[in-house]
Amino acid sequence: KYSTQILSKVTTMLELRLFFALIFPEEILIKIASTISELRTLIPQGSIRWVKPGNIHLTLKFLGNVSQSKVTELTRAMSITARHIIGCNADLQGLGAYPSISHPRIIWLGIKPDEQMLQLFTNLENQLLPLGFPGEKRGFSPHITLARISENISDIERTAIGKVLNKIDIPLIARPSFDQFHLIKSDLDRNGPTYTKLFSLTFGR
Repeated sequence: KYSTQILSKVTTMLELRLFFALIFPEEILIKIASTISELRTLIPQGSIRWVKPGNIHLTLKFLGNVSQSKVTELTRAMSITARHIIGCNADLQGLGAYPSISHPRIIWLGIKPDEQMLQLFTNLENQLLPLGFPGEKRGFSPHITLARISENISDIERTAIGKVLNKIDIPLIARPSFDQFHLIKSDLDRNGPTYTKLFSLTFGR
């Protein structure tokens, strides 16, 4: 689960692993968790690590390791980014995989953003460029990571998982609305990532 933490109590580490994200309402997380449960009955389990429902989010921009000294600049960029955004919506629909369905390593749920979300992404990219964060070469391709497939499985096993994925059709399962976006710190350990909100901003304020 996400934990909330004010800026004055940010860890004293020199670098923080950061990203910007939208957080789903609890009722949407329940629907996504239900979808994961259904998928687990269809896909061989031994080689797949499913994302915990409490860690599911919509990444707007992954920053990687960032100097702690940049956090204030990033929160300022958030304020400018959201200045004329009144909220945003998305359709959750479709299943896919990276790098491809035929050779999957990450399984994802598709997201169709509305115009406000697209504008939010564009504004954020424009504010981050002067801070030294390059723009996304592939543009905005939002998705929800549902599972990661082990690097250690054989090509035969990976292809078999891909064939199962290719037969699964996920219709529209939800149309969530977002009234905030967040700067989030990610801490990695053997049990997976732990996410902490460093700063949250409400749209239209």
